[in-house]
Amino acid sequence: MTVESIPLAAPRNGGRPWTVEDLAALPPDDTMHYEIVDGSLVVSPRANLNHSKISIKLCRLIERQVPDDILAGQDTGIRIRAGTTYYEPDGVVAAEAYFDVPRST
Repeated sequence: MTVESIPLAAPRNGGRPWTVEDLAALPPDDTMHYEIVDGSLVVSPRANLNHSKISIKLCRLIERQVPDDILAGQDTGIRIRAGTTYYEPDGVVAAEAYFDVPRST
């Protein structure tokens, strides 16, 4: 695995930490990957196709091996510390109860 570039960490204007809500207010951008670490916005290039294929295969393999109440997923954001840290990892394995999925009524 190689690193294509070093992510940029931008402080928030006025010294306020970035939040998940601030991130959602940004214009859509399919070329970069946005995360928040301890209130700082971190921007890096999106993964290439080979990286994505490996993530898909790993999640499929894990999903077949875990109990029904454990989910393996992709493209899932993880909010930590009251919204001042937000990650979008390549894959997530967690109990279904931890996924914030809207339920239909």
